[in-house]
Amino acid sequence: MATYAIGDIQGCYDPLQRLLERIRFDPAVDRLWLTGDLVNRGPKSLEVLRFVVKNQASIVSVLGNHDLYLLQRYLGVVKAKNFDTLQEVFARGKLRVLVEFSPPPTEGPPPEFYIDPDTGQPAGVACELGKMVAQDLGVEVEWVDLPWPEQIPAFLDGKADLLPKHTNTSLRGLLVDFSHHRLQRIEVVAIARKNGPIKRKDDLNSEAVTIGSWHGSSNVELARRLFPKARIIEDQRPPTLLTSGRADALVEDGVTRVALERLSDCDFVRNEQGEREILNLEYGYPAVFPGDARFLNWLNNFMGYRWNDGTLKYWADTWWNSWMAT
Repeated sequence: MATYAIGDIQGCYDPLQRLLERIRFDPAVDRLWLTGDLVNRGPKSLEVLRFVVKNQASIVSVLGNHDLYLLQRYLGVVKAKNFDTLQEVFARGKLRVLVEFSPPPTEGPPPEFYIDPDTGQPAGVACELGKMVAQDLGVEVEWVDLPWPEQIPAFLDGKADLLPKHTNTSLRGLLVDFSHHRLQRIEVVAIARKNGPIKRKDDLNSEAVTIGSWHGSSNVELARRLFPKARIIEDQRPPTLLTSGRADALVEDGVTRVALERLSDCDFVRNEQGEREILNLEYGYPAVFPGDARFLNWLNNFMGYRWNDGTLKYWADTWWNSWMAT
């Protein structure tokens, strides 16, 4: 018999199940202590609650602030909160923008958010968007540098005002409100060793294959859906998974020419015509806090205006594509 303690599940039912599978939790003999916040940020709060009820004989749980708020809403003790991010931004004089600073694109990563080695200033397509939004609002910009998997939870916890470039997936659309206008085009591809066994897309769907991808990205779920037999692992620097031998292939987006040149013994997984196999076509979209109609309306107007005047087209298409491998 073993006793485990887990905190802040936050509606993330699937990661919870993967964790329980990894520790080989057996509800028939083991005990599980849940230390609060079963619901809220993740997409499957109801599934988490059903799991707890189903296994209540082996689970002890306490209530966190999110659980208490859910009960208060259900009982009619409190009303839903109204959010006005713009009012807070104007009062603060700063727009807080979420980023995950990486090395500059001259070293391989896509040009999303990095510190320009020549100027020492934040740069990249997401940073340029953040600067323009702040400028048009008449405030300063403050960069909130967090790992990608932590960004949406931190955003929903009020630690930032703008998500600049997340892929608009159906699950994320339940958590935040995306703009109607896109940022950069994202082509999801696979990369493998030139002399390795993986030659075509179908070769990736094998129990003998390990696929690496960027931590917390939509590419992870795409890889799991397209290649259910393969083992999927995540990392902050996916190319190291391939070079170290921990992965047989990568499912990646925003692959730059520099990145492909540095992986000199690797190439795109290609189709029978010799063209890159495009696994999925996505776009980055800015997003605001759910239910914040005023900020979302302003952001949609801003994005439309900046596309029409050519500014966003330059950064999201011309400049972005100038770095990409083809």
